[in-house]
Amino acid sequence: MSCNENKTEFYSAPQFRRESSYENHKDYNDVIFVINPPTDDEKLYNLMRNYNDETIAHDSVEKKYTSYHRMFFKESSKTPRTFIEDPGGFSVDILDDHVEDYLATYSMRACPNNQKMEWRFSQKGKTEKYVVRSVRNKCY
Repeated sequence: MSCNENKTEFYSAPQFRRESSYENHKDYNDVIFVINPPTDDEKLYNLMRNYNDETIAHDSVEKKYTSYHRMFFKESSKTPRTFIEDPGGFSVDILDDHVEDYLATYSMRACPNNQKMEWRFSQKGKTEKYVVRSVRNKCY
């Protein structure tokens, strides 16, 4: 008897990629669905962190945006990679409502005076936020 663990895959959902601009801010939001995530939190953290390192050009993002948010959700029957939000009517169903499938957020935020940009990784169930990459002087 053998156990086969399905390979973990990442799917960047185009329906959730959004850029927005207002005043002197330019923001980017993205959602990544994790297919077959491992149950071990540390292994999952390392896989997500490696995925971010491989798919984000940090220097380019820091020059282009004042904030960048990438949310990770486990793919499930309630949150398939093809999930489309229904923001109105009698059957409101948005991704943020599915907290049971939320895994983590990887984000960058610039300080108001643009002295620093800091990348943080917040994993579900962890109270500590990991500072992944800091640029310029500290402002927090």
